[in-house]
Amino acid sequence: MQSQAYLHGDGFETALAESIGTADISGELRIRRDWERRLSFPPIKFGDSLNLSSFINLAIEILMSLVRSLSLVLAVFGVVVGSGCGRGDLPPLGAVNGTVTLDGAPLKGVIINFKPDVGRMATAVTDEQGKYVLEYTFGNSGSKVGPSTVMFEWPLGESGPAIPKKYVGLESALKVDVTDGSNSFDFDLVSQ
Repeated sequence: MQSQAYLHGDGFETALAESIGTADISGELRIRRDWERRLSFPPIKFGDSLNLSSFINLAIEILMSLVRSLSLVLAVFGVVVGSGCGRGDLPPLGAVNGTVTLDGAPLKGVIINFKPDVGRMATAVTDEQGKYVLEYTFGNSGSKVGPSTVMFEWPLGESGPAIPKKYVGLESALKVDVTDGSNSFDFDLVSQ
């Protein structure tokens, strides 16, 4: 025998009793009423193989799974937010600006990199007058305090006057020592 029951109202007890017999269902109904107050269930059909207790167990398993998933998401979020969104994980930085010229003329649109012996490099692109302001990471100006190799390159797909090899890459001959506070380094590159 199969009955359709809705988890709302007194008709549920009658339909359930018809479906599974007149066994002692008061404990199951008490649990159902408790969960019904907390959750709103859609209409379901009860067949011979599904009873209230298995349905409640399934619902509890689903809810516990959701709670565990939400807990995991909140834990990951807490770790991400608490581990480096501020300046706490940055090394000491010195503000760096200056001007780049090639044979006395401003070198516009060239990338300038300050690469410390250990750590990330700071980067800038020169403006129309050849001026630059280094940025260590997005929103954090400056370069790591200490010695750095200074190198130049053109952005991908762009070109300009040839940059002499002695100013390109990690083998660049230009070295500076960035100090805490404000630093100004002007570079007058000379072509050969």
